[in-house]
Amino acid sequence: MRLEIEKISIEEIRQNPSSFKEKYWALEKPVIIVGIKLPVGDMSSSQIKERFLTSANKELGWYEAELSEDLSPSFIFDVIDYGECALRKKPMRVFAQPRGHQTFAHYDGNSLVGFNYQYIGKKNWVIVSPETPLKSIPFMYVAMGRELSELPEIYNYYNFDLQQGEMLFLPRYWQHQVTSLDEVNINFNWVMTPKMPNDSVLGRRECEIIKLRESLPIVNRAFFPEPIANYGGVGKELTVNYTKSIGIMGSLKRLLLELSQYPQLLFHAAYLKKEAARFEKNNFNI
Repeated sequence: MRLEIEKISIEEIRQNPSSFKEKYWALEKPVIIVGIKLPVGDMSSSQIKERFLTSANKELGWYEAELSEDLSPSFIFDVIDYGECALRKKPMRVFAQPRGHQTFAHYDGNSLVGFNYQYIGKKNWVIVSPETPLKSIPFMYVAMGRELSELPEIYNYYNFDLQQGEMLFLPRYWQHQVTSLDEVNINFNWVMTPKMPNDSVLGRRECEIIKLRESLPIVNRAFFPEPIANYGGVGKELTVNYTKSIGIMGSLKRLLLELSQYPQLLFHAAYLKKEAARFEKNNFNI
């Protein structure tokens, strides 16, 4: 069913820190945080390009960066201080796309939690609960579907616009498709990986796939751009927690289930290939 996303102000969080931690963080429930200002103030798109567009920072659809106090609100450091997540070396991501750009429906790898701040422009988000997930490409994070709008009642999802100056808390495994609505759209995103797993449908899938990646290295080489030793930026410190409840039978069942999805993937292959090329082309094409 379609849900209504809640909003909470940064002032409310400052006055009562548990208002965010207990109602949203602990429950892994999405929420929009309003009233956040970056310490750096206003930067133009050209200034952002100059600061971030280096080959060392480039990824498929974004540029990544280390944490910086002038660009990261104090709230992000408060969340890090919970001590419940591992950080990557470069946990900040910068996205910039033109009007009409649209991502695949997907969830973020490495069990990432994200805080996505709309710095310039406006984007539409459709996010689907990890308890009622869309089917994913075998072993991967991209959903085998096309444009999302109104979904059937079997899915729990939100459909909303993220306005300039708003920040979305997106818990791990929430599948999302994002469409850029303004002429220029720039987002800053801070990501981290919880140290302990959750028991959602997609959370269980992720744990079983981690087990396969560790026990069958061919799975990692075939489907993942980085070694499992880099998972969430720290590897074993996380994966030992994520896989301790996964036995041999569980991982074998996951292997067979993922392989069984390949016939269905054939119907989506051409679309996914086309969209992948368009996605990379629009990376900072503003």
